[in-house]
Amino acid sequence: MKLSFYILIFSLMVTPKTNSLVINFITQTNSVLQSEILIVFNDIEKGINSGNVSAISKYFSTETFLSLNNGIMGYYSANQSYYVLQSYFNTNRPISFKYSIVASENNPYATGTLTYDSRNKRETAQVFISLDKFDKSWKISQITIK
Repeated sequence: MKLSFYILIFSLMVTPKTNSLVINFITQTNSVLQSEILIVFNDIEKGINSGNVSAISKYFSTETFLSLNNGIMGYYSANQSYYVLQSYFNTNRPISFKYSIVASENNPYATGTLTYDSRNKRETAQVFISLDKFDKSWKISQITIK
């Protein structure tokens, strides 16, 4: 009797219905993560587009890598990152910024083209942004503008 009970329990654990519940849970969890990531990237895109570093700064990690086409390169604290980008956008005023690729899978990143005004001359640069999970929120681990 006990053996047939255990066989019944085991068969229920490996049925396709159980597997589909697990797959549905994983899919829903991935969808939630992807939507969180897309919200972060959307906020960052708006911030860069307008040159509003305050809109971006809430996503700075304690140590963010910046590599900018004005020669700035290195790891900066959240506070330093704010002032470095603020200075960059004061000199290179964004006209438009739009992502061309947003990958929200395992290692989320986005790339896009920034059009900006530098000394009354319109220029473009490629932007690369990557995110990492810190505690329970997504933070910028790297911004490259080249």
